[in-house]
Parts: sequence; C-alpha cells; structure tokens
Amino acid sequence: VHGGLRPSPLARERRRRSERTWVLEHRSAAETKPKPEIGGRPGPLGYRRWKTRSPQQRNVVLHPRFVEGRYLLYTRPQDGFIDAGSGGGIAWGLTRSMEDARIEQEHLLDPRVYHTIKEAKNGAGAPPIETPDGWLHVAHGVRHTAAGLRYVLYAFLCAADDPGRVLYAPGGYLLAPEGDERIGDVSNVVFSNGLTVDPGGRVLLYYGSSDTRLHVAETTVATLLDYVKNTPPDPLTSRGAVEQRLRLIRKNRARMSGARR
Repeated sequence: VHGGLRPSPLARERRRRSERTWVLEHRSAAETKPKPEIGGRPGPLGYRRWKTRSPQQRNVVLHPRFVEGRYLLYTRPQDGFIDAGSGGGIAWGLTRSMEDARIEQEHLLDPRVYHTIKEAKNGAGAPPIETPDGWLHVAHGVRHTAAGLRYVLYAFLCAADDPGRVLYAPGGYLLAPEGDERIGDVSNVVFSNGLTVDPGGRVLLYYGSSDTRLHVAETTVATLLDYVKNTPPDPLTSRGAVEQRLRLIRKNRARMSGARR
C-alpha cells in the first residue's frame, strides 16, 4: 500500500517516549554536513540538543528494554563513511539517562563489509523485535553501483540474553527497491524507521522509497525468523558463493528425491 506522500524537511526522524521527555533523533534534509541531532523535548516549546562523541552519528535507535539497568542505543559511529574499507557499521552503547544521554564506549555489532549490500554504509532502522529466539533487527545497507548508491533493507538476529551478539546474519537483502519504488527525489532507495507487531505476530514494516513515497509491507514474526535462521550467510567470495549454491542444489535434490519415494 503506498501513496504520493511528500517527505517533510525532517528527512528521517524517530520519536520515543522516555521518562517524562520525548526523545527525538533526526537529520534535516537541508543539511549538507551530517551531524548528531539527538534531542529531548519536555514540552512543545522546549527543545535542546545532546552531543555525542562521534563526529558522524546518525540512525540512533533505542533498544526496547533496559540492559544492566541502563538504556541501550544502537548507533553508527563512522568517519568518512562513504569510503569503502574505512570501517564502521552498526554499533551499540549504554547510557544511564536519556535526560542527558552520553555514550562513552561504543561496541561494533554489525560491521559494513566491502563488496556486499552494506559496503558503503549501514545503519539501524526500527527498534528490534523481541522474539523467543532473540532480537530481530531490520536495518538498511548501502552499496556502490554504476548508477550511484543503492539502499536496501536486510535482517539479522541477536541473542536474547546478549543484544550485542549476532546469531544469524543471512546473505543478501530482505527488501530492495522495485518498479516505481526506484524513482524519486533520491532514487534507488528503500529506508525504514519503524514497524509494528500485533499480538498475533503480524508485522507491519513501514518504509519509504526514493524519499518520495511511503509504503507498508506485511509479514509475520515466524516468517522473518524462518528467513533469518535458514538463509545462508554471505560467503564474501566468488568461490565461496559458487560452493554454497552447489551445496544448496545437492540438498534440494536429495530432499526432492526423498519426497518422490
């Protein structure tokens, strides 16, 4: 489902109620130099900005539960983040308060990798989904192409008792721009900031395409977990990819042969 909704001057924005304050993270579409924009608004007229240690800090996401009695924030501490091979990725850190949020140490959770869907940059999207198997993330990855940067959504799963430990990281993307989604103000982009989960396990994933339209994709927690846990990881080499496909073919043939019997 999509419509012709135009983006606001706040290109990407996240709000979350914390204690007695609304916490907002955004980057203005008019900015030419990325900079941290994390702020708290105790009321409609009050607003103040908080600083972070990283000079390039976007895509900040609040973890749904306390960790060691503190708030956990997913961050993107990258310097020179367009240059492939310079490091960075999705990280996490702890802060004792959202009234004056300060992260002194960031730990890399999901690094970006050259020649993959997240070679140029990657970042968190919606807050992770709490499932019996762990914390299910939907993030965005960016790669270089001959036509420019391409944004896709991908998924990974972290341990239930340790949000900083990745259990499953399937290769490839979960959702990529197709058809009309590829055309717009900033073309070849899909980007998500939020999702909802019904009591029955239905997931509504909200995403924008090319900074021009708003969409919602429907799936289930069970389907996402099946995909994340049973899709092989990216082997990262051409030879590894060929060997991986051959193993899948052999397994599929064996299963099909058994079914015919």
